[in-house]
Amino acid sequence: MAKIDVELESFRSSVGEKLPLLGQLVIVTTINKNGIVNAAVKSEIMSGVSNPPILAFSCNLAHHTAQNILEQHEFVVNIPGENIVKQAMETSKDYPREVNELEKAGLHAAPSSVVKPPRIAECPVNLECKEEFLKLYDDEIIIFGHVVAVSIDEEIFQASIEDRYRIVRPMVTTGEYRYAPISKLKKLPVK
Repeated sequence: MAKIDVELESFRSSVGEKLPLLGQLVIVTTINKNGIVNAAVKSEIMSGVSNPPILAFSCNLAHHTAQNILEQHEFVVNIPGENIVKQAMETSKDYPREVNELEKAGLHAAPSSVVKPPRIAECPVNLECKEEFLKLYDDEIIIFGHVVAVSIDEEIFQASIEDRYRIVRPMVTTGEYRYAPISKLKKLPVK
């Protein structure tokens, strides 16, 4: 098969969207200095360090998520299942700063155990984070968070790895406004 060289300026460009890079779909909850909840879908997320548990995601500086984290230094990464994909995507809309996206999406806030931003009750996994480090790139920021508390549905925690993904059906984005649920696992060939 012939390969072509292409110029990549942005992962959000028409070229970037054709690359088979996957990003897990999560909803990040934050609060602003007035205590108003913000919720926003993010897909550029990764576990960065295993010990201590550090995760990282990127965000545009104009987004309320980034602004709130820069003000309050805390956030929650909520892992939705495919069963709430429509509600999750509702949080991606550009609402005014004083609007609570959870309410618009029909999702429910649950108190966090360590940080001020709430967990999302409908999400089976919630990772409470405190800002650890920030890296700026023009109008985007990579936010590194130390996971300080985890909430997970007990059924999922007790399940085998295969059943865990079958139950949750977490989603990965595939570009061009498409996603794929993860519900079946295969073992990597190891020697």
